[in-house]
Amino acid sequence: MAPRNGSGRWIRAATRLAIYIRDGFTCLYCGAKFNKRGFNLTLDHVVPHVKGGSNKPTNLITACRSCNSARQSKSVAKFATVAARKRIRNARRRKLTRYRVLARKLVEKEE
Repeated sequence: MAPRNGSGRWIRAATRLAIYIRDGFTCLYCGAKFNKRGFNLTLDHVVPHVKGGSNKPTNLITACRSCNSARQSKSVAKFATVAARKRIRNARRRKLTRYRVLARKLVEKEE
């Protein structure tokens, strides 16, 4: 079951996977790659819900559970390094459309 987003709707598995693919299965804060044992992927809101952030893919990035928990509702400017802010900016510029196509195929294959 996919996690609920703040509006009460579910974040679709294909959308979640598309964001992970767009971000290279890498925590955009610390740069850790998913292929490391014990690494937990999460989606993080660039602008937190408590500060009016949306659930649009342009506001969602890949983060490891450790960074996501440590950030809480701090601004990206206060939490992230210069290199992390660059990774986030570059990821958010990429259109999710091409990643969604691949993600849908992978999710359908699993079902």
